[in-house]
Amino acid sequence: MIKNYVNTLRSLIFHPITLFKDLPAEGKVLPSLAFAMVTHFLGIGMVYLWISVFKISEFSWFQDLVSFLDQQFTASYAKIYQEFFLGFSMGSDTRELIFSPFKTLLGVFIAAFFIFIGAWLLTPRKQDRQTKSMLFKSAITIICLSYGPTILMGIPILGILFSVFYQMILIIVGIAKVYRVTYLRALAIYLLPLLLLTILIALFFLALAASK
Repeated sequence: MIKNYVNTLRSLIFHPITLFKDLPAEGKVLPSLAFAMVTHFLGIGMVYLWISVFKISEFSWFQDLVSFLDQQFTASYAKIYQEFFLGFSMGSDTRELIFSPFKTLLGVFIAAFFIFIGAWLLTPRKQDRQTKSMLFKSAITIICLSYGPTILMGIPILGILFSVFYQMILIIVGIAKVYRVTYLRALAIYLLPLLLLTILIALFFLALAASK
């Protein structure tokens, strides 16, 4: 089991295209969920170690980034990432660290739902031999495997940045290879649900402001 885990992690970091290309259409949900929860827990565990045990202050840049984004955007995207994908608040206690796998699980299903919506809307029907159930299972597998780089979050400063951007890249690669679409269409599948959600939120606040 450990050998399979290490091989999967190595393939995700160094040979992601081959890994996603060889995945079955229905995905591998349970092993993928276990992989995401373990990998993310190890990553945030190392971050927690740096912050709480060794009192490393270099991570204060992340809080500065959150504050900057709060000043620039009405929606706190950095805080959303911090809670659902990083898994715990900076400087939190051990209880939040213990429950972080459940937050990881929640984040996986939320992200997979967005990917599923994008794939269902934008996957060409002539190429789509998958049922809705298979599409959602594939989306879960893609999101779970994209958590591979989060194990590198324990590297001070650069680890979190690398894991965030490489996770996005893995999701796009996974969409392209699993759903057999171009990278441009994969990017559209990745971005469309977020765009629709942003529009809906904007319309909600506009309607709320107009009603006053």
